[in-house]
Amino acid sequence: MQRGIKDTQSEWTGGLNRVITVYDENGKVIKTYSGKIDLDPDTTGGKIRFELNGKRIIIYNAIVIAEEK
Repeated sequence: MQRGIKDTQSEWTGGLNRVITVYDENGKVIKTYSGKIDLDPDTTGGKIRFELNGKRIIIYNAIVIAEEK
């Protein structure tokens, strides 16, 4: 139930405060995104999609960790 509340909160407020870190296959950090981020939960096929500051970001075939602040 709490997961549903978080999803609704994220949808209504344009995202939650998150840090998204993208790593290469060797564990080296490629890029870090931070801010009010709206993750798209319906992505499949080795990709993650999110919006940050009005821009859509799609990452393919990388290790991605999304943490809520």
